[in-house]
Amino acid sequence: RLMPLPAELHVASTPPGARVLLDGEFRGVTPAVLSDVGRGEHRLRLELKGYETLDRVLTVTAAGPIREEAALVRNSGTLVLITAPAGAEVFVDGEPMGVTAESPAGGAASEPLRIDLLARGPHTLQLTRRGYAFTPKPFTIEPDQVVQLQETLTSEHDLPKFRP
Repeated sequence: RLMPLPAELHVASTPPGARVLLDGEFRGVTPAVLSDVGRGEHRLRLELKGYETLDRVLTVTAAGPIREEAALVRNSGTLVLITAPAGAEVFVDGEPMGVTAESPAGGAASEPLRIDLLARGPHTLQLTRRGYAFTPKPFTIEPDQVVQLQETLTSEHDLPKFRP
């Protein structure tokens, strides 16, 4: 009894580095070569942070190499943040994103902290630093947009004191 030979699927994406799932199973990152792909319909899925997920149905009809290339569509933007003072821990939607660095020129303001590949839509910025307070701030990201924020933390010494 003769069995059909499997195909070899060559998957590439722009940009590279997308997770490749074939029929729901993780098979590597682009560029990837998937061997032993049987005949019939298969679901190909490419996932990359900051880009739209790509879903395709492939029909494999013959053995040999098959090439699939995809240009992924960016669905994210960038936040550029300056804080006063520097040294603030930065959280976006509760996830740590880094600490603002002191400016080599000195002064109260930090160096800009660039946070890339933030998903489109509403987000919440939270800043923490010992001895300082900050009220969480909402901001919105649009694809390929750079949002620039300059935020000042309030010294706890400057906050009103509660007296019973």
